[in-house]
Amino acid sequence: MRRTGFLLMMSVAVMLLLCACSRQQTELIHSVSDDTSAQSITSNEQLNGKRVGFITGMIHIENFRPHYKAVEYEFSGFSPMLEALKAGKIDALLSNDAVAKEIIHENPGLTMLPSYAEIFASVGVNKNNTELGDKLDAVIKRFLKDGTIDRIEKKWSGSDEAAKVLSTVNHNGENGTMIVGVQGDDYPSSYYKNNELVGQEVDLAQLLADELGMKLKLVVMDFSGIIPGIASGKIDLAFNLAHSEERAKSIRFLSPMSTFSSVATVKSADYVGTASGETFLASLKDSFRKTFLVEDRYKLILQGLWVTIIISMLSVLFGSLLGVLVCAMRRSRTKLLSGLAQIYIRLIQGIPIVLLLMILYYILFAKVDIDPVLIAVVGFSINFAAYASEIFRMAIDATDKGQLEAAYALGFSKYAGFFKVTLPQALRHILPIYKGEFVSMVKMTSVVGYIAIQDLTKMSDIIRSRTFDAFFPLLATAFIYFVLTYLFIFVLGRVELRIDPKQRKRIVKGVRPSVPAGKEEAV
Repeated sequence: MRRTGFLLMMSVAVMLLLCACSRQQTELIHSVSDDTSAQSITSNEQLNGKRVGFITGMIHIENFRPHYKAVEYEFSGFSPMLEALKAGKIDALLSNDAVAKEIIHENPGLTMLPSYAEIFASVGVNKNNTELGDKLDAVIKRFLKDGTIDRIEKKWSGSDEAAKVLSTVNHNGENGTMIVGVQGDDYPSSYYKNNELVGQEVDLAQLLADELGMKLKLVVMDFSGIIPGIASGKIDLAFNLAHSEERAKSIRFLSPMSTFSSVATVKSADYVGTASGETFLASLKDSFRKTFLVEDRYKLILQGLWVTIIISMLSVLFGSLLGVLVCAMRRSRTKLLSGLAQIYIRLIQGIPIVLLLMILYYILFAKVDIDPVLIAVVGFSINFAAYASEIFRMAIDATDKGQLEAAYALGFSKYAGFFKVTLPQALRHILPIYKGEFVSMVKMTSVVGYIAIQDLTKMSDIIRSRTFDAFFPLLATAFIYFVLTYLFIFVLGRVELRIDPKQRKRIVKGVRPSVPAGKEEAV
């Protein structure tokens, strides 16, 4: 226990050191930016030859390329892209004007260049679901005519936070369920406020579902997965999708709802970054408050942590059972079974887990209404079984065959010899490697956000999208993963001690332990 406490204290110290180093690096970069303020970008033409960042799948870079030539950097979200801009890794970030205004509001010293393209955004639906598409289009046209959409846009883009509440509706669900894909980290379109998913898109989705007499199901996913999700049928629709000829080949666009501008956000000439007078402890306290306490965001972390634990525990359970079966097939004398097991192992070991999850989600289970968490469990179980089966096989092959032959000579059956002679010795070889493989799988679950699962990492990204703090949420999430994996290692280590006869204490029945002289009890 002392060793465990010491390691936890050391990990906290390392996290604080990383926070301090990241803050010092940021201040150094900001001081350098002061010296280069004369080179600040003031027009779109100056972006030629510069480094620009964009979000995967968004159309802003496609509108940018015909006019300017720049070095392109691709990001998965606005938080890392914003931090890259402030750190000097890129010179500009591309977005629509609404997102740019929010970024500038939260980060003084940044500025927005003039628009370089106009975007007509509308609802995207599955091409094959013509009935739903026609009904939605009729309702949207009516909402445009009576001003409903305009009122929703003004409410969620305004400065009155008290007015930003979802409309009251009654989803009777008599006509089925409407599945809508949202990002969940895109203010003011869809974001978390007081642990509730709100925003312009959420509000409009509720009104549309109410008009059509349908239940509403919101699926939080990365933007890069929204259009594939519509095309594959995992979701029915998504909002604010910019029209392009390439996208129109995969999905159907309804009547245009709004117009956005593609803009570039850059550092202004007077950019100084974070106030230099703020102490490290004050900065750490403020980051902790924004990450965990504001709007009770710690509850989002707990929700994501629970999802991570559920996926990890179920995957190791079913993956181990499947691994035992594959191991038995691999060691079978039947060439067909052994060959199939070997093909399975080599195939799964050669496919990245992210691709396996996306194949399951967007292809094999595309038409099946199943919780993405279950798909993740299936994917990680399949992946874990391939490695666990080889661990089991090598441990069994490492046992002394002479002992098994001696057991047969003493009258043991084949199954009794395996469970009483081979298996106890094999477990000593299995657990150390099995423990490491399990920990690796727990850390690999951080990629499940690709298939619309809000795990620990995804919840951290959602919080970062609201705080625009790239350092503290990442370090806090890393610390939580460390504690979680260390607890798993500790539990498996205790199991290993109880199984390995060389490490556990031996107690011989009928023999009393020796007592030091002078300590004998009176009889």
